[in-house]
Amino acid sequence: MQSQLPLYPEQASNFAPQVDALMLFITAICLFFAVAITAAIVIFFFKFHRKQPDAVGIAIHGDSRLEAVWMIIPLILRWPCSAGCGRLC
Repeated sequence: MQSQLPLYPEQASNFAPQVDALMLFITAICLFFAVAITAAIVIFFFKFHRKQPDAVGIAIHGDSRLEAVWMIIPLILRWPCSAGCGRLC
C-alpha cells in the first residue's frame, strides 16, 4: 500500500534500495549543513555587528593552514558519497 504522496517511486530493480539509501544519506548531509550554516550566519550576525556606525574592521591577510583546511574538510566529507556511488556502478 502506497501513501498519497510517495517519496520514492516503486522499486524496479534489485539495487534500488542502495540507491535510495545513498540518496537519503546525501540529503541528510545537505540538510545538516544547510541548518548549521544558517544558524552560524544568524548567530554571527548578532554577535559581531558594528557597535558604532563608523567602525571599520581590520584587514586580515591569508592563512595557508586555514585555506588548506577549507579545502580538505569538504573532500573528506565527499568520500562516503563517492564510495556509495562507486558501489552502485
